[in-house]
Amino acid sequence: MSQTTQQLLEKLLANTFVLSLKTKNFHWNVKGPNFFSLHNMFEEQYTELDTAIDDIAEGLRQGGDIVPATLKFYDETADIQSADGNISANDMVKALASDHQLMIDGLESALTNDDLALTPGQEDMLVSRLGSHKKTHWMLASSVG
Repeated sequence: MSQTTQQLLEKLLANTFVLSLKTKNFHWNVKGPNFFSLHNMFEEQYTELDTAIDDIAEGLRQGGDIVPATLKFYDETADIQSADGNISANDMVKALASDHQLMIDGLESALTNDDLALTPGQEDMLVSRLGSHKKTHWMLASSVG
């Protein structure tokens, strides 16, 4: 695997990990009149992200690379920032929608970058992740009050 592709997958892994943790934080701390629906939606989202984390990590290992798996690495590498769970439910939804848009932008950029030497399997994984983030963004954006 090229160094550029490895760095792309490592950043994708870090962003996905931080986004999953942030979504769990909001799942645990959401309150208000939409508690039940948001609590359940956030759980569905972090469950999907956790599956993606494993897929991305296995993609790195299949390429012969060691998977970075420290909080320090994720914090230093991710574009997505963790958040305090002490914000309004509406602000949680807005923050997650913004983060999923960031993921969409990064994936679209990667998929149109001719300098990346993606294997068909890597490209399929990125396209799948893009579809998932687009759907989640749509659901979150539709939930903003």
